[in-house]
Amino acid sequence: MVTKQEVLRELVFDSLQELREFVYRIELRSFAKGQKLVIVFSNFFALQEWNKKEASIMERMRELYKQRGLKEIVVFHQVLAKAKGQNRTYKELSTGEFDTSYCAPILGGIMDRIKIAIKENLERERV
Repeated sequence: MVTKQEVLRELVFDSLQELREFVYRIELRSFAKGQKLVIVFSNFFALQEWNKKEASIMERMRELYKQRGLKEIVVFHQVLAKAKGQNRTYKELSTGEFDTSYCAPILGGIMDRIKIAIKENLERERV
């Protein structure tokens, strides 16, 4: 006999494909308005990727749900995605002032983009 948890795990892993290695936990939670599938990712960056690709992932998940006839096994009305420790806030520790002149041209370009990102983070923290 296949359990709900096993069915959900297969559905989520087959739907996520490229993010499956970052899934930390899969839960089915009951709320006043029905059950929700909660996917907890091991890090915030995986959650960001989910947010970028959510529409296509959900489309894939709906197709697999219908193909496998899962309505008889498990029903949920919404999918929520979170990151493990999501409520923690990040404080930028760098000033973005570092020398990249010693880097190879390709690496120097990457480092310059990192410097810009750090400065943008600092600017957001000030607001």
